[in-house]
Amino acid sequence: MKIYFSSISLPCIPDEVVKSLLEIPLVNHESTANRYNVMTKLMQMFSTLDVEEINFPIILTEHDVTVTITREIYDMLHKKCMDTYRKTSTVYPSRYYRINLSEHMRNSILECLSLPEKLISLEPRIALQVSVGGLIPHVDFNRKSSLFYLLTDNHHLFTTTWYKHKNKNVNLLDPNELGFRWVAPDPDDLILAAEQQLKYGVWYIFNNHEYHSVFTTSNDKRVSISVEFDITAQELFEILNENGQFK
Repeated sequence: MKIYFSSISLPCIPDEVVKSLLEIPLVNHESTANRYNVMTKLMQMFSTLDVEEINFPIILTEHDVTVTITREIYDMLHKKCMDTYRKTSTVYPSRYYRINLSEHMRNSILECLSLPEKLISLEPRIALQVSVGGLIPHVDFNRKSSLFYLLTDNHHLFTTTWYKHKNKNVNLLDPNELGFRWVAPDPDDLILAAEQQLKYGVWYIFNNHEYHSVFTTSNDKRVSISVEFDITAQELFEILNENGQFK
């Protein structure tokens, strides 16, 4: 059985650590994904710039690949993006920030979790995630699975949904014909697989390599911790299950 999400019995993050995390300012923090992700850079431009302010062509990079975005390509991708927001009734514009934590804060969270050595040896990345509005269906570039922990007590406003693609041969993590990855599928090509309001103060296994979205009609800020792995959600489940950490 495929795992999309699962709650687990891990210690809650202490209140003083939660307080410190929520006090981290977003000012001057660019989403780390923007440094290498053409799609995220374009999504930011769609929501913050008037197209007439842009000097085309735009030269963007994704890892070691240079991508040239003409006005024609920009307009096509912008329409594709807006169609996805419309079809999923997602609040637009949405914002997403991903902040890598200091070594001290990272160690505080790992000490709190007391993860099995098998997971510690994988050197998980830990990030603070802040989103405003919803997130359209997508897969994540930089993590296969994660441990997710919501820090804001507004979980009733957000529903996380996972999907299957109608065409099993489609892999949006492969570069497209333009040379980069556009990981937001057409919602018409998706089938609902699972959905959940992820609760405040509960740890979850999160499958980041399946299509997923966050739906809300609110512009509230949603803040979470993501402890990230390059193993599948199934593998993460099995390692934690060996330690009896499932509710």
